[in-house]
Amino acid sequence: MGGFFKEKTGIDPFTMDCSVMTFSEQYESMDSLRTAFFDRIDAMPIRESIICYDTAKRIYPNNSGMDATCCLPRTRFIEENIPDWKLYNGKVLYTIDRRFIKKNGFPEGCVSAFLKSEGEQCVPIDQYMYGKDEKEFKLALYMGEYLLRFDDGKEYKYATINVE
Repeated sequence: MGGFFKEKTGIDPFTMDCSVMTFSEQYESMDSLRTAFFDRIDAMPIRESIICYDTAKRIYPNNSGMDATCCLPRTRFIEENIPDWKLYNGKVLYTIDRRFIKKNGFPEGCVSAFLKSEGEQCVPIDQYMYGKDEKEFKLALYMGEYLLRFDDGKEYKYATINVE
């Protein structure tokens, strides 16, 4: 994306790679991922993303051509395989059940939750791809009023909710 932006604008943006330095419980049994790096991350009490530096306090680049490497804290899964980082900063789990979907959405598709005060032109606070056999699912949302956009790939339907 940074390369595309540079090509279109002539501006060389600061870019970060957040894919290389991630680790989650689902990979614990894979010895190839249990490197010295992950052992060091496990020893640090990080709960938010950090930028990696070398010993001279220079930003650590990587081989992908990015300007910096971003390290994400270890992902642990909570209720129904929801990553714990979704609940940082005061978010709570809000349940969407099949009755609500039947009334407001499609049998299967994607639901995106937007703060109503911001509208759907902003980045969704959370979104989820649900299947026709799911009885319910949960979105990680802040307290407030939301516009939910249900999308089946062909059309949209809307609903509002209030998370208290």
